[in-house]
Amino acid sequence: MNKYLFELKKLYRNGSFLVLLVVSVMLSILNIFMVQSQNLQDNFNSANYEQYSMKFMTIFQGESDDLEDKLDASLDVSPGQLHMWSVYEDPEAIVVATEDGRGMSIENKELEFKYIREALEIDQIELNQEQKDALDYIEMLANYEKKQKESNDSYQHQGAITTLLADGSLLLGIIPLLIIAILSIRYVGEDWEEGSIVFQRTLPVRRSQVMFYRYLSSVSLLIIYLGLITLMTIMIHLIMGSEIGDWFYPYRILISNWAHLPAYQIYSIYLLIFLVKGMLLIGFTYLLVASIKKVNLAYLLTVSLFGLISILTLFFQQMQSIWNPFFVRLQEQVMGFLKLVPVNRFRAEPMLVGTPLRWGVLLVWLLFSVLFISLAIYQFKQNKSVSYLFKSREVIRIHRPEWRTFTMESLKLNHFLSKQFLSGILAVIIAGIASIILLENRSHHVQPVIADYFKENYAEIINDYTSQLEEYQVLLDQEPVGSDRAFMIESLMDFIENDFLNYYQTIYDSMSERIQAYETGDSQTYYQSFEPELSIYYNPNQMYQSLDDGLFYLPREDYYETGDFPSEYGYRISQERLEEMIRRDIRPILGSGITYTEYDRPKEAADYWSERANYQLRDNSSLGLLYRFIHIYRFDLIILVLITVAAGAGYSLEGRKRASLAWVYTLPQERVEVMHQKLLVALRRTFTIILSSVLVIGLIGVLSDGFGQWQTPILHYDRLVDLTNIANEFERSYHWMALGSVIVHSLLYVCLSSIFVILISLVLSTYFSQPWFVGGSTLLMLGIGYSLNYLPWSGWQSYLPFNYLNIVPILDGSYIFTMNIGQINLIVGYIVLIIWIVLAYSLLRYRLKRMRLFQ
Repeated sequence: MNKYLFELKKLYRNGSFLVLLVVSVMLSILNIFMVQSQNLQDNFNSANYEQYSMKFMTIFQGESDDLEDKLDASLDVSPGQLHMWSVYEDPEAIVVATEDGRGMSIENKELEFKYIREALEIDQIELNQEQKDALDYIEMLANYEKKQKESNDSYQHQGAITTLLADGSLLLGIIPLLIIAILSIRYVGEDWEEGSIVFQRTLPVRRSQVMFYRYLSSVSLLIIYLGLITLMTIMIHLIMGSEIGDWFYPYRILISNWAHLPAYQIYSIYLLIFLVKGMLLIGFTYLLVASIKKVNLAYLLTVSLFGLISILTLFFQQMQSIWNPFFVRLQEQVMGFLKLVPVNRFRAEPMLVGTPLRWGVLLVWLLFSVLFISLAIYQFKQNKSVSYLFKSREVIRIHRPEWRTFTMESLKLNHFLSKQFLSGILAVIIAGIASIILLENRSHHVQPVIADYFKENYAEIINDYTSQLEEYQVLLDQEPVGSDRAFMIESLMDFIENDFLNYYQTIYDSMSERIQAYETGDSQTYYQSFEPELSIYYNPNQMYQSLDDGLFYLPREDYYETGDFPSEYGYRISQERLEEMIRRDIRPILGSGITYTEYDRPKEAADYWSERANYQLRDNSSLGLLYRFIHIYRFDLIILVLITVAAGAGYSLEGRKRASLAWVYTLPQERVEVMHQKLLVALRRTFTIILSSVLVIGLIGVLSDGFGQWQTPILHYDRLVDLTNIANEFERSYHWMALGSVIVHSLLYVCLSSIFVILISLVLSTYFSQPWFVGGSTLLMLGIGYSLNYLPWSGWQSYLPFNYLNIVPILDGSYIFTMNIGQINLIVGYIVLIIWIVLAYSLLRYRLKRMRLFQ
């Protein structure tokens, strides 16, 4: 126990607890804003009484796929249904108007579901296990809420607990795990610094115990972080005047055989999953450090590996499975979502769906964490560079002069480490690009496959509706003319033919014209063939009902709320892009994302990225790939993070034996001259990384679809406002830029942002001597600055550099989280960044001239 407490004291003294506190506060604030902006509190599976009512009402229609059975079920009203609707005549029923004002509903839900249960018993309808669990749950929930409201009229179950349960991808995602992993590297890696004897403070102990107790201390960081985010979220909600929420509110779950659990138990499961994932990843980090025995390289590899796997997991469904610890959407894994699932071609039923995590997976992760730490202990024992020091318990103290970290590296110093870092970063970039290219389902984007896919898809829809009309016609011929049954059949036939069959037939014909126009190079006919498809996607007057089986055939991923398609404004933007294509006389590319607009958004941010990356038609040329890697995969931010890590951790003076004192040979040079050498090395690394990435991506594009078309129009916004505002506020706020111009602007912004980040790292290195703290502080500063975009907008924010480090919102508005960025344009962004670069450079010179050489 004493050894464990000793390690905790070391963590406290090196500032790890303070870093956790700052990270907890920042992530808690960001999580609250994210939950509120995306309405994730309303996205739970439980309290949607309307969906549960629809679920059980549709059961009376039966599961038959026969058209005549469906017609009979529509005409005949069973005794159970009569009893179910009699709830409106019950004197205890509180009848209120629905939110849309088109109907009535029962406010006391416990009474409504009581009648539904009795109706099912009257008709002797047997429910499956999922339906039984759902009915038991929703009836119990209605009674629970009734009891709570009787004791407290202002009862609300939402609050801090619903914020903690919503999604979990930020608070309990990869960001805190990565930060804790970096803290662990710095903590455990001090013994691998060549010539370092700091570990002597832990003697006399067994070498295996050193690693074991340090591993326990790192796990303690996980536990402390969990406590901090819980406490901070509650405190922030109280400060904002919100409620703590009902910690005993029951929710349905997928992770176990129980139908439901109270909120505090579900949150405990969240924490348990995060803790086991953290133990696994920290164990892997320890093994990584013990194997390579280079702390700075371990920083880079950890950030690169964690970041790369997280990006692949975010974008590609092949990686989104329960075995992957980087799949961090906890709500989907524990609680699930209510989603319309087709039972047959006539009926869909809300069901609880998700990717449930199994307890066996947690056990496997736990076993792997034990394996990793065991291997790390073994590697630690084999560390020959420090093994001789364990033969003696004599504590050796060496005091050596240190110059602040701004003297870290130049063209003359540590040349081997420079190449090592540069090659490592390039390897990560190339590996990431190759992984994404290999995981992409290119069959969606190759011309013949796309054409056949859509043509066959719409042909299937037409055949299905045509067969339905034929079946209805047979039934109609058997009915007396003028009967009620004949009238209903004629109405259904008219509805199917006019509202669906004609639409899809028009699209099928336009698809044939599109293929022919593509083959002949007729760009005007090609782009105009998208018009019927746009009218289906974006026509505000064309509403699809929830039980419309035609929706299941749409060639899109099912991430959208039925009937909640974009407005007329979204349709107009798509139409204007087609007109811009024709005006510029651009040769048609089958797969260029013609119909996609910013307003065609799924509910989930990760699904939005996945939709853009995997399921939209797109251009695989060099320009198209560059655009996608920057504006969808966000390689601009990845490069900035890698440069920050290299700038902070790579400027150390570690070397063989006493080579760390090699800075002496640079004296008596001017301090500013030394700084210029460091800056020159950093810029050379930066532009090598950017240029190599562009060349690799460009080469892949040339081999795929050629260089691409420079004039392809990309939507650009001059003014970005909240997406929840009325659509007409976007009038005259956008125009069309050429694809090539967007890429040039993107690369210029990446270069300027990289220079700014490097200068910030150098400035911070004049305040902090620890390289790891320089990189971490830079990332923390960028994160805090970026979070300011979520605050209510004021004029001074437009002069901050952090708004312009995220190039995507400035160029095409394709941002994930709603941000208030005010009046921003490209020229202003360049000017602001250049001014801040000059200010950072001036501050660096000032700091160098005033600081003392030795400390």
